[in-house]
Amino acid sequence: SPGAAVDFTEGVYKSSVAFWPAGYGIQARALGKVIIEPPDGGSNYTFVGGDREAGPFTESIRLSANMAVGDTSATVTSSSGYSAGDVVMMFSGESSNSTGDNIIPLYKQFFTITGISGNVITFSEESKYAFNTADDAKIMASTARPLVNSRIEGFHFRNNSTFTGPYLHGIVYAYNVEVVNCRFDGYSAVGYASFSDKLIYRNVDFVGYTGPSTAAGTIEVTFDNITYTPGQTSQGIGLFIEESP
Repeated sequence: SPGAAVDFTEGVYKSSVAFWPAGYGIQARALGKVIIEPPDGGSNYTFVGGDREAGPFTESIRLSANMAVGDTSATVTSSSGYSAGDVVMMFSGESSNSTGDNIIPLYKQFFTITGISGNVITFSEESKYAFNTADDAKIMASTARPLVNSRIEGFHFRNNSTFTGPYLHGIVYAYNVEVVNCRFDGYSAVGYASFSDKLIYRNVDFVGYTGPSTAAGTIEVTFDNITYTPGQTSQGIGLFIEESP
């Protein structure tokens, strides 16, 4: 529920694939030493639902008219399911760095919905870009719920040699989210952020094959007082800034 505080008491928690739900104003806190690890053979942790490449594009609604720079409303093919207060991402175009199914949008921006009239959605923000139907402009579907204005604090995420996923964690479709006083420790790449904006990692230790990655669709990530230590098997790259337009 909006504004919920989720406290974890000290202990080791076995969790696979999806650790964190979407929502608004969620505060997750570790009370004492809290370790989150997958069962043997477990896959990635995903803090917010969605696949790194395809998910945001399969859960999206096309614009039916162009949105110019400075506009505060968009006309879509269906406004079903949206409500005032929802935060959504709009995106269009395709970066030359896109490969196969890994489509990297050329333009992307988060908006806050203030009103809906028919299929016209009004936002509190002005558009920074021209979102054109010729460039396949889309808005995230109402079913693709983001993590917004939230904080994840004090957890130790780890895996071992039985881990089957390529990343220890992923943050997908998040806006104004802080990850604070955490440790990501494992045999895989430590993780990535995609389709997110105003994401902050603060006082975070990373240990793994590679350090964190800012991946497809990510707009702004702040790294404040972070460390990276190569894992037992390591490519030795501390930070990836990749898949940019």
